[in-house]
Amino acid sequence: MKIGNTKINFRFKVGWKESSTKERIIAILSYLAIVAIIIYFFMK
Repeated sequence: MKIGNTKINFRFKVGWKESSTKERIIAILSYLAIVAIIIYFFMK
């Protein structure tokens, strides 16, 4: 889990400067979706 999370954060930070506004919105939404799924499975 930690390894995957670090990988996502690293890609997220690296791609941020070069991404457009549309790509940023998609990235934020997908990131929140992943976090929501992880929380959902932990609460279950």
